[in-house]
Amino acid sequence: MLENSYPFVSIGLCTYNGSVFLSEQLKSLLNQDYPNYEIVIIDDNSTDDTADIISSFLHDPRIRSYRNNENLGYAANFGKALSLCNGELIALSDQDDIWLPEKLKTMVNGVNDFSGLYHNSAFMTEAGKLTGLTLTDKVHFVSGKNPESLLLYNYVGGHTMMIKREVLTYALPIPKGIYHDWWIAFVCMNLNGLNYIEKPLVHYRINTANQTVLADQKTRINKGDSKNTRRNKQARKVAEAIYVLKIFYTSSFISNTLRNKIDTLTQLEKNRLKKCFSFRLFYFLFSNISIYDSGHRGFLGKINAMRKDSTGLC
Repeated sequence: MLENSYPFVSIGLCTYNGSVFLSEQLKSLLNQDYPNYEIVIIDDNSTDDTADIISSFLHDPRIRSYRNNENLGYAANFGKALSLCNGELIALSDQDDIWLPEKLKTMVNGVNDFSGLYHNSAFMTEAGKLTGLTLTDKVHFVSGKNPESLLLYNYVGGHTMMIKREVLTYALPIPKGIYHDWWIAFVCMNLNGLNYIEKPLVHYRINTANQTVLADQKTRINKGDSKNTRRNKQARKVAEAIYVLKIFYTSSFISNTLRNKIDTLTQLEKNRLKKCFSFRLFYFLFSNISIYDSGHRGFLGKINAMRKDSTGLC
């Protein structure tokens, strides 16, 4: 717990054409059993009834609302939300989930000396029915300081995060071309690390219109894909990985040891496209197995991930 038992918390909520589920989410944010917080809403120039729904909640003094004159995109919009938050601690919110009442209090109690923390979530259908599964049924999570675990994959969802205000010094502005939650998690991991709370604190809606889901579909390789389609998806996936690694490499807050690892990994990723399988890349990944500390269960699961990540364009 921080010295102040009830430090001021900001909830950064970004909206865009979210009229279907927004009222339910706002009610859950206003129903937190924590006494000292604000809700900062940034609407990304919605074209549906989102603005009207937000207006119907503005009688509550805890809410501040802004609307962009043009669509910024979800990552830039979250960056704007963060810049307008006044809290000592800042939590991020999607527009279509449901927060449990104890979420803020539990997170404030768990941040301790870390730069931030994240938690488990329970899946619910688009209609709002719990599926019985949680994020940890699909992904393995860790606590501590391990920035290497975020080099190739992001396993920290923005809706699960709370960060300390000082993180913004390094996190803003959010670089273009990277998910905001991936970037913020990487910043935290390089500072004082991230704590993890096993308890699900959000009912996470499985929404087919989710921006992350749509982006993932563009590079996910399916059994029915033709050879050319597989090659194109693989090339795009590698190009995106190289782009993110370059962003990490130019960060001012990383250690020289990590910068050297990123440089080596970037070169190996580039060479991977020239062959069917890169044994040099596989050996590097095996020698730096901490890259797979989160997101891959068990030793065999990590090895299988390394195999896939070392495959070229054959």
